[in-house]
Amino acid sequence: MIKILYVCHEPLPSPHANTEQTVMTAVALADDGAQVHLLCPVPRHRAPGGWEQISEFYGVSGNSDGRFRLIELPGPR
Repeated sequence: MIKILYVCHEPLPSPHANTEQTVMTAVALADDGAQVHLLCPVPRHRAPGGWEQISEFYGVSGNSDGRFRLIELPGPR
């Protein structure tokens, strides 16, 4: 199985189109069999949203098989 670290420079979720492309690509790679870790920043003034908030915002399916992992790191963009 291929392992991918996919890095997003924007906090998620975000109304910017590039974040939608990032999430959709990461999910598609996981759906295709890769193990994907999506790394994104979380501003210090905001609590981490978690996968549930992101999947609802972007309208993507759940992560029942565990191939997709969200890593949220506190700090600036």
